[in-house]
Amino acid sequence: MSTFQIHKYGRNPDLNTALDDVWDFGSNYLQPTVATSTQVVGLANDIPSSDGVHSIQIEGLLANGSEITEVATLNGATPVVLTNSFYRVNRMFALASGATGINSGNIDISRSGSATLGRITPLAGQTQMAVYTIPAGISGHFKNWYLDAGQTGLFNNVKGEAALQTREVGGTWRTKNSAAFTHTMAINRRFEVMGKSNAIKPLTDIRVRVTSTNTDGLIVNAGFEIEGFRDVR
Repeated sequence: MSTFQIHKYGRNPDLNTALDDVWDFGSNYLQPTVATSTQVVGLANDIPSSDGVHSIQIEGLLANGSEITEVATLNGATPVVLTNSFYRVNRMFALASGATGINSGNIDISRSGSATLGRITPLAGQTQMAVYTIPAGISGHFKNWYLDAGQTGLFNNVKGEAALQTREVGGTWRTKNSAAFTHTMAINRRFEVMGKSNAIKPLTDIRVRVTSTNTDGLIVNAGFEIEGFRDVR
C-alpha cells in the first residue's frame, strides 16, 4: 500500500449568504450526477498568439471514478469542448501563457455552458476549491482543515460558523467537524484518530461549507489535507 498527501484549498471572494461553499465562483457547489460534456472559456486574449493564457490543465474523474488529466488550448471567449466527459473536476490550472505569465480575467469550466464546475479568478493561475472527490481505488484520512475570514473595508465583528462535510456514493452530506470563526480567530483543526472506522471511502465528495454568518461580503479562505492510500498489491 502506498501513501501520498492531498492538499485542497479554496477561496470564496464574496460570501453574501449562509450555506455557501468555499470555492472561487461562490454560492453552492453542485456536483454532477453523471459524466457530462464539459467546456472551458477565457477572455479574448486567452489564445496561443497573445500575452494571455494559452493552455490549461484539468484534473478530475471519469464516469467510473478513475483519475483523468486533460490539457486544453484556449480559444479566447469561444468555448472549447473537452475531449473527455468529466464526472468530477478537482482542479484546473494555467499551463502555458504569454508575456503576462498569468490570467487577467476569469477562466471557467462548465457543463456545456451551464453549471460552472471551476473558475480561475484573475491573477490566480489556478482554481481555488475547497471541494474534492476521492478517486476510485483510493481511501484516506483527514489530517487537518482550516478556515479564516475577513471583510473588505470592514474587519470589525465578523463572525460565523463553518463545517467540513463528506458524502459517500448514494448517501447524504455529513458534518465531520465544525467550528466557529471570527475575523481575529481562524479555524485550524487537526485529526489525531485515523482508524479504519473513520476512513474516507473511494468516490466520497468533500466540501468546506460556511453554515452561518453575521454579515455579507465576506472573503473566506479554507482548505483541508488528506493522507491518501492506494492499494498497489
